[in-house]
Amino acid sequence: FGYHGRPLSAQITVAIGIPFVFFQFHGIPAGDASFGLYFAIIAGFGFFSSWAQSGTNFAILSDTVPAKLRSNVMAWECVLENSVANAIRPIFVSFLAEQCFGYEFGEAEMNGKLLPSATAFGKAKTVTIYIPWLTALAAYTLLHGSYPRDMKRLLAARAQQADAIAAEAAILKEKRKARKAKGPGGGGGGKAAGKAAGSG
Repeated sequence: FGYHGRPLSAQITVAIGIPFVFFQFHGIPAGDASFGLYFAIIAGFGFFSSWAQSGTNFAILSDTVPAKLRSNVMAWECVLENSVANAIRPIFVSFLAEQCFGYEFGEAEMNGKLLPSATAFGKAKTVTIYIPWLTALAAYTLLHGSYPRDMKRLLAARAQQADAIAAEAAILKEKRKARKAKGPGGGGGGKAAGKAAGSG
């Protein structure tokens, strides 16, 4: 697939992950599924929905980022993708669950509302996962245009740099040859001329 393989891999893993998220948190009514079904959903999500970072993000960054900046860029990518998301997601989940879907903190067990609260929490989780994942799917789709274009520019720049280095090396090689050509012989002739001038 050329330069379209990396974006396509990310699109596939995100597209497969979205239905798993739906069934895990919202598609299956709370209390109706068995352990085996949830195990299959979670295992399938873990297996099919984890390709993007290693198969696309890191691979594209390794291709496009200069070696001296690569570790810094990858570190920032991990911070923005994981740490920031984990920091703000609980805030949005709790707000949506309580304000939009009817979750009652601390009152579910006393009032016998475990399943409705679980449903409300599942809806909040679904929303907070769906929106970022759909955004990621759109961003990976844009890579089909930007990644090949960036790689062509990068390869052209590298080729130009290699040509400049080769030309400079050729010039240095010619200079060395010229020095060798007039090195020992030219020096001996100068000494002989100096001796003749001194004897005169």
